[in-house]
Amino acid sequence: MDMNLVPSIFLLSVVAIPLLYLWSDTVKYYSKVGFILIWIGMTSIVIIILCAHRGQNIDNMRKADDAHLGLYSTCVICSFGRVHNRMLNYMTYFLGIKVKVQGLENLPDEDSYVMVANHQGALDFSVYSQFFPPRCVPICKKEFLYMGPLGLAFWLCGYFFIDRQHRSQAITTMLHIQKTMLTNKFRIFICPEGTRNYSTSMLPFKHGAFHLAVQAQVPVVPVVISSYKSFFNKKEKKFTKGKCIVQILPKVETQGLNAENVAELTNRVRDTMLNVFYQISEVKQ
Repeated sequence: MDMNLVPSIFLLSVVAIPLLYLWSDTVKYYSKVGFILIWIGMTSIVIIILCAHRGQNIDNMRKADDAHLGLYSTCVICSFGRVHNRMLNYMTYFLGIKVKVQGLENLPDEDSYVMVANHQGALDFSVYSQFFPPRCVPICKKEFLYMGPLGLAFWLCGYFFIDRQHRSQAITTMLHIQKTMLTNKFRIFICPEGTRNYSTSMLPFKHGAFHLAVQAQVPVVPVVISSYKSFFNKKEKKFTKGKCIVQILPKVETQGLNAENVAELTNRVRDTMLNVFYQISEVKQ
């Protein structure tokens, strides 16, 4: 290559990339998704550096938050603590996503409860950070544990990992969570659909979260995230500006319920959440 052409190629790239970002939804989609992935990786490393000396501890998330790291809200830190730093707003602004949280007054005063929410993809981390209560620990699939720095950061922050391929091990883990949740006074967060759902509805709910709540006799707190379909679409490679509504619903008591009531409880909570989902989303039922 003629070395005299290098400055021209560099200048052309500097001009072309921003133009492609503005003109092409596909380029914009991959740019934003790439940014999210890079930020998650960076933040995971920061968490490991800050918290490794403490070992696995759900209070690591508070330490990270107190450090005012404020890295983009899809990061592990912001998924947990109460985010009060300006960097979160800067990065949310960069993505062009406005999140409106409704129903914060419905968060219970109890030390322990099970929070359930619908799951639509990687953007959820950003949205969840807007309402996550203190000492609230997610349950996720075991595969995350082996995702390099991200898995180690999750482990340090006290995530619980479920082996969905082995039912007996999953049950053992849930029993352990039930006992320690009440003893150590923390909350559990779980997505009962069990996987990401890109449709404009909700998948059937798995019973695990509701079994946990009934066995521990703690409330279920439903949280509904409006559809991302108008601004984020993986299939169409679209990631534009948009708005998202989070509706926290009143708690559902489980006092006096038993295993025989779990299926009815699951369906009742899902029906309520689905109705709210259609009400706050720009999609048709």
